[in-house]
Amino acid sequence: MGASSDPRQLIALAADTVAVFALALIGRWSHSEGLSFGEVFNTAVPFLAGAYLTHLLIVRYFDPTSVLKAGLSVWLGTWAVGMFGRLFMGQTNAVAFMAVSAGFLLATMLGWRLIYTLLRKRGANPRD
Repeated sequence: MGASSDPRQLIALAADTVAVFALALIGRWSHSEGLSFGEVFNTAVPFLAGAYLTHLLIVRYFDPTSVLKAGLSVWLGTWAVGMFGRLFMGQTNAVAFMAVSAGFLLATMLGWRLIYTLLRKRGANPRD
């Protein structure tokens, strides 16, 4: 299944992008750093690269709203590439940041998928 044949691919990519921007925005805000779009974007870039690469290489072959297959894949890919990308960009990876970012991305990237799945099941015909 290609990205162009399933509108859920775009929904998933947009929701995962929001999760990454939320991580960057909240992180910068909590450390009293600048909150301009450019500053937040610069913080988000390594994680966005991870999310987009994971969607391109892995998630596109699954139901993008799947909590386990797509959710865990995009979470791990986003976090791992994000950590390496931060180092490549000359940023730091303190252990506390690694733990907080992993937890936040796990909660948001799997969380929206879980909510989506529950709402879909709730709206489905019980005889289906």
